[in-house]
Amino acid sequence: MKTREYSVKNLHCSGCSAVIQSMILKLPGMAGVNIDIYEEKIILEYEDDIEDISLLKTINEIGNKIEPGTLFYEKKETKKEEESKAEYYFKSISFIGMFVFFITSFLINSSDFQFLFYLLAYLFISGDILWKAVRNIGKGKFLDENFLMSIASLGAMYLGEYHEAIGVMFFYKIGEILEEKAVLKSKKSISSLLELRPETAFQKQSNGSFQEVPTASLHIGDIIQVKEGERIPIDAEIMRGESYLDISALTGESLPVDVKAGDTVLSGSINGDRILELKVLRKFSDSTISKIIDMVEHANAKKSKAEKFMSKFAKYYTPIVVGFAVLVGFIFPLFLGNFLLWFERAILFLVISCPCALVISIPLTFFHSIGKASKHGILIKGANYLEALSNIKNIVFDKTGTLTKAKFQIEKIVGNDIKLVKELAKAGEFYSKHPIGIAIYENISFPIEEKDIKNYRNITGYGVSLEYKGKNIFLGKETYLMEQKIAHPEVKEKGSVIFITQEQEYQGYIVVQDQIKKEAPETISQLQTLGFSPYILTGDGKEIAEAVGQSLGIAPKHIFSNLLPEQKVESLQKIQQSGKTLYIGDGINDAPVLALSDIGISMGSMGSDVAIEASDIVFMDDHIEKLLFLFQLAKEIKDLMDLYLLCTGSQNISHDFRSIRNCEYVVRYLCRCGSYSSLHSVFRIFFSSILKIRLTFLPKKFIISINKTVQIQIVNEREPHCFSVRFFHIGGLP
Repeated sequence: MKTREYSVKNLHCSGCSAVIQSMILKLPGMAGVNIDIYEEKIILEYEDDIEDISLLKTINEIGNKIEPGTLFYEKKETKKEEESKAEYYFKSISFIGMFVFFITSFLINSSDFQFLFYLLAYLFISGDILWKAVRNIGKGKFLDENFLMSIASLGAMYLGEYHEAIGVMFFYKIGEILEEKAVLKSKKSISSLLELRPETAFQKQSNGSFQEVPTASLHIGDIIQVKEGERIPIDAEIMRGESYLDISALTGESLPVDVKAGDTVLSGSINGDRILELKVLRKFSDSTISKIIDMVEHANAKKSKAEKFMSKFAKYYTPIVVGFAVLVGFIFPLFLGNFLLWFERAILFLVISCPCALVISIPLTFFHSIGKASKHGILIKGANYLEALSNIKNIVFDKTGTLTKAKFQIEKIVGNDIKLVKELAKAGEFYSKHPIGIAIYENISFPIEEKDIKNYRNITGYGVSLEYKGKNIFLGKETYLMEQKIAHPEVKEKGSVIFITQEQEYQGYIVVQDQIKKEAPETISQLQTLGFSPYILTGDGKEIAEAVGQSLGIAPKHIFSNLLPEQKVESLQKIQQSGKTLYIGDGINDAPVLALSDIGISMGSMGSDVAIEASDIVFMDDHIEKLLFLFQLAKEIKDLMDLYLLCTGSQNISHDFRSIRNCEYVVRYLCRCGSYSSLHSVFRIFFSSILKIRLTFLPKKFIISINKTVQIQIVNEREPHCFSVRFFHIGGLP
């Protein structure tokens, strides 16, 4: 099985993309298809014996059959965004001209000439929609938005309601322009990430000079130079120089970080005021910024339940709408009379029922939110995970590195021979990557030669064993000594206790102390206020775990201590019985629980690669207060989903912006219409669609009250004004 990704051009209709995706999936040997019209790409998963060129030709034939002009091609650098922007401005100018042309028609008094101008204005504005509708009917695909708009506007022309026919198409095309602008804006939030990844780097040559080369050509161990103000192109270790880094693009952290020789620096960071020489640690494709871009670009492939629902909804919705319109326009008059009245109502129903804004606004909201989160140093691997956050009840924390700083200090060294305890501890933590082991190794001064260490082995959940100078050594938890029946004193210390044995005999212990993160108490308190239940799972002793829990306000019954990795899994399963559970951790031993939890979050800056791979969401730093931002983002999305459905289900919408009211009066005057209600309804639907697209990009808070009238107050935090939207006679509400 292999996976390929191709670029997509000239495919903007979500309904068409769903049909194309369905048809491609039916091809022999296809295992998976995902078309993303917002990022303009298609991801195919198929059997190895299928030829790439042949498959590409086939999917292009399918695409052109459903939506002529659609092109699938090998991914490469293009200027699609500039073309899309140019097309947008061209459309804008064209429709402004058509609107002026439409206004000019009112200056002609002759009814014959007026009809001619109306007809020309109608054809100029709606010609492409009419053509698409006719073309799709010829292909047997007639139940789409083009058909709805065409039949509704042509019916209005037949009834002599020329203003309504032209107004329907005019507002519909304006809505299309705004949707295109919204999609383009959302694409920018993602494409801006690409600017964080330099395409070239200065590689050190054999003669000592530095030559500019493609970053992708660098190998592990190569030496590169990064000058002042330049972006670090690849993950590396500083070999020479010291400076400060701006890592705000990766983590959202505004304060600069000081770095020196021996420190690891991440790609995407901006170098400060000194030249640095770096040794490459990872391949270009495995570097931090490349992984970020890959995660964000592929996040939209994992669709939320709301997006999947809308895809199915659009498939069955249009036939139902058309069927009901036929019932209203042709069956009702047989029993109730007044054919023209019922026919006009059927046409108006077709206009009102067009679901375009809803179909595009839901996936667009998730797409935009994932890009927004990435700018705050949060990587969300799929829209389904973002949606699932709104159902979380329990939040389970790993202790070390998550609630605490994981920067340990040695508090006490105890033993009959302190010098021997220090030597054995230094040797035992020689290869350690654990924060406790690193702290012990760095804070004990004792010369150790690597050749004296053999058979080094990590004992999961207990500690490490090794052979040092021909003797068996163990460093780790008291649990191991008890299981091995090694005599040792009872120790009650506030901190993590590391026992040391030599040849199965107790030699002493070291007490190390960690510090609680300063933002942890406030974060836990706010999460509890929001209704979440916090838990702690840790391998540390009961005294340490409960002391941390007490300082954070976590109930003792929610603290699970002395856990081995497999026991963490069992404890998480018990917690999950009371509701959907989120787990947040950073270590290798967290990988199983991260994978098992409903939502798994790893702390990226300190987290292991295994933990990051197993998680659904990645924090690029160790600031747990980002949980609050994440849940706020999830809540905003849920509120937006409810608001979109209310907008679509409403029969009447009024807007408190004075300018919009004035526009209504202008339209009323220009139309000089006795049947003002039809265009007035079109006008309301138009602004309902604009509202849904506009709300996607505003930081907002919702105040929703539902009774006989549904009132939503949207408070925009970025723009000081606020406005209210009221919906009346909403189906299904009392």
